[in-house]
Amino acid sequence: MKRKEFHSFQDWINAGVNISLDDKQTVYRRMKALNLPCVEMKTFNYQDLYNTNNDIKEFIEKYKPILVTASPKERGHPRKGRFDIATLEDLHSFIKELTPLEKYDITLIQMVQGIEDGYVGTAISDGYGGILLEILKENYITDVRELTSTGCDPNKISRIYAINGRLIKTSEKVPFSDVRKIIKSIEPLRGYFEFVKGKIKNNIDIFFTDFQTNELFIQILKDLEYVRL
Repeated sequence: MKRKEFHSFQDWINAGVNISLDDKQTVYRRMKALNLPCVEMKTFNYQDLYNTNNDIKEFIEKYKPILVTASPKERGHPRKGRFDIATLEDLHSFIKELTPLEKYDITLIQMVQGIEDGYVGTAISDGYGGILLEILKENYITDVRELTSTGCDPNKISRIYAINGRLIKTSEKVPFSDVRKIIKSIEPLRGYFEFVKGKIKNNIDIFFTDFQTNELFIQILKDLEYVRL
């Protein structure tokens, strides 16, 4: 039987491939340890949310407006999120939508502000120079889910491939210097990445928001018919 060939990460999503993911706090520690430019984030237990918790209040005050995500601990519950959380009241309004609350981990995440020439992207790296980048470039975009969702128009996605550190396809939509910067950051690393080009406190940069190490992501890279590793 011929193995199914996937043309993009989106194809895997559409096919219903199920990949287990590390929690946000694990991801954050991993990115910080590797000195990847990344957003600040902190995960809280649901029991902390209605207690007098200065850590939550201090995080919101320091980084507001922030993004909050609710990651289900078990299958069968939807993942949810909301941008522009600026107060504890905003946070409490969001978590009222989560039923049952104890089935979720709540992560507060520093928001990247959108810029006119911004973009969001994903990358898969095998750690040996084989890299696939998929980038959605739109003014003021900051939500990677607009790229990874099944509703994204595949014709708007720029796909960039590198093999053994050599670019074999790039895109005029994305500055060459940005492509090189992303590849240099992740080339020695193995896994799946998400990133946003935007602004944090007047600093415009490419910020990583996820780094997963499940080997199934590497299988995606191997299954793409145009990549030869």
